[in-house]
Amino acid sequence: MIPRFFLVRPSSLAEAFDAYLATDGDAAYLAGGTELLQVMKMGLGQFGTLIDLKGIPQLHRMEQGDDGALRIGAATTHRTIEHSPLVREQVPGFAALTARVANVRVRNTGTIGGNLAFAEPHSDPATFLLACGATVELARPNGRRELGVGEFVLGPLFTAREPDEIIVAINVPRVGPSTGRAYEKIAFFERPAASVAVVLS
Repeated sequence: MIPRFFLVRPSSLAEAFDAYLATDGDAAYLAGGTELLQVMKMGLGQFGTLIDLKGIPQLHRMEQGDDGALRIGAATTHRTIEHSPLVREQVPGFAALTARVANVRVRNTGTIGGNLAFAEPHSDPATFLLACGATVELARPNGRRELGVGEFVLGPLFTAREPDEIIVAINVPRVGPSTGRAYEKIAFFERPAASVAVVLS
C-alpha cells in the first residue's frame, strides 16, 4: 500500500519550484509515476508531497531546434514518442526502440524524463541516447544546466540530478545522411541478456 501523501498539480515550472520549496525538501516530482509509485509502494522511498508535472505544457513539447537537434519534452510519454512522425523521421531507431518498452499500459503512462531520472540499469532509452550523444536539460529555482547522458547517469539508480531539479527536455543531435543509429536487445528464452546501441558513419 502506498502511504498517504499530498498531491500538488502546478501549471508552470515556477509553480512547481514554489511547491517544492514549500515542503522543505519532503517532496518528489512526479511525471508518469510508473517507477516512483512502485518505489513508494515497496517502502523504498517516502515523500509527504508529490508534485505532478503533467500539467506543465512546455514539458510536453516536441520540436526540432535551429541546430537540427530533436528536443523532446521530459513529460512526453513513450507512446507519444513511439508514434511521433517527427521522431520517426529524425531518429527512427528511437521510435522503434520505444515501441518495445515494457507494455502498452506503461508506454501510455511512463515518460522519457521519468525513465532517465530513475537510471534503471535495464533502461533501453538511456543506452540509446548515450550512444547518440544526447543531452539532458535540467532546471531549478536559480538556474538551468545541460548534461550529456553519460554525465547525467552516474550509475545504477543514481543520477546527477539534484532533488530540487526538474528534467525539462532531452536533446538528440541531428546526424548527416551517412550516419545510422540503431539499437538491439539480445535475449535468450525471452529474457534480455544484453543491449547494444550503435551509431555508425
